[in-house]
Amino acid sequence: MPKVVILNDASVARGGATGLALLQARLLRARGLAVVFASADRGAGPRRCATSASRCIWRGRSR
Repeated sequence: MPKVVILNDASVARGGATGLALLQARLLRARGLAVVFASADRGAGPRRCATSASRCIWRGRSR
């Protein structure tokens, strides 16, 4: 199965770039791709992560 890794500085959309990264993660996951979303902040929490990516990584923690 193909896997896509999306790297972004934030996991919560406060501007256009993060919003687009999260949208891309949701759309790719809807097409059946495994998506890993990695960000440098504390993370949005497991509920939000589950809606946008197969796996989320932030500050070394994984969900």
